[in-house]
Amino acid sequence: MIGGYLSFASADFMTLGNIYDLINNYAMLTILACGLFIVLISGGIDISFPAMTIISQYVMVTLIQGTSGNFALAFALSGGLGLLLGLVNATLVNRLKVPSIIITISTLNIFYGCCST
Repeated sequence: MIGGYLSFASADFMTLGNIYDLINNYAMLTILACGLFIVLISGGIDISFPAMTIISQYVMVTLIQGTSGNFALAFALSGGLGLLLGLVNATLVNRLKVPSIIITISTLNIFYGCCST
């Protein structure tokens, strides 16, 4: 609705350059929202995904710098780390039978602590 209104209200909104900028600027948020949407559909809630994203991004940048720009290796390892951190959350929720919001708030703080050291 907002996009429709803005396309009529402003001639600059539906230009190819603006559409490219919108896609480029919101690509990461869209990917994160899709992942969180799957968690919400399954009946859970994940508070720790920002910390997992930061850790994965840090690992990726560090690996790219350390391996002379090997993007494929850095992407695979940082993606694997994100999956591992998500698996930690899932294992704790399933084994301890604690609501997912409590576990993910706890792991959020643990993951942020790992980021700051």
